[in-house]
Amino acid sequence: MSIASRKDVERIEKSVLAVMRQGARLQALFVLALPCVVGVLLLYGAYDSVRMRNYHNALVVSGIAAIFFCPVALAVLAEFSQRKFLRWLESNLPALATGEAEYRGVKISAGSEVITFDLAFSVVVASFKGRSQMFVVGQHCLWPWRIAYTLLSFVFGWWGVPWGPIYTVQSLHANLADKNRRRLIDMLDVPGWDAGGGSFGAPLSKT
Repeated sequence: MSIASRKDVERIEKSVLAVMRQGARLQALFVLALPCVVGVLLLYGAYDSVRMRNYHNALVVSGIAAIFFCPVALAVLAEFSQRKFLRWLESNLPALATGEAEYRGVKISAGSEVITFDLAFSVVVASFKGRSQMFVVGQHCLWPWRIAYTLLSFVFGWWGVPWGPIYTVQSLHANLADKNRRRLIDMLDVPGWDAGGGSFGAPLSKT
C-alpha cells in the first residue's frame, strides 16, 4: 500500500470539486413544479371529501396525490444526500487515498463499487432526467430504490416531446441493467490511480 503525496490528493480534490459543480440538478427541478401543483390540488380535494364525510374518496385521492409528490421527494432527497456525500468525500480524501473511511456506518474505499439510479420525468414540452445519490454496492439495500426510480420513470417519463420517451428508455435501461455501477475512483475519473480491481475495501495504490 503506497502513501499518497499531497500533489496526488490535490489532484483527486479537483476531480471531486468538478463533480460537485455538476450538481446543478436543482436548476432542473422547475420541471417538477407541475406535479407539486397537481398534488396540492388533489390534497385540497381530499380535504373537501373529508368535510363531506366521504372518507373512502379522501383516502383514494390522497394516495394519488402522494404518487405525484414522489418524483419531487426523490429528486430533492437525491440532491441533498449527494451533496452531503461529496462534501464528506472531499474531507476524507487522504484516508481514501491510503485505505478506507467510514460514512454513516459504511466502510468506503476508492475501490468500493457504487451505483446510482436514473429518474425520468416529463411535462409536455419539458423533460428532466436526474440521478439518485450514490449507493455502495453490498452495503446498502438497493432493490427498493431500483424499483422506485424505475416505476416512477415508467409512469412519469414519457409525457414530454421530444425528450420524454428518450430519457425514459435510457433511465429504464440504466436502472435494470446496472449501467451506472462502477468503482468510486472511476466515477471521479482520476487518471493514474488503480483501486485494486474494484473489490470492496481494496487499498488505493498508484500505478
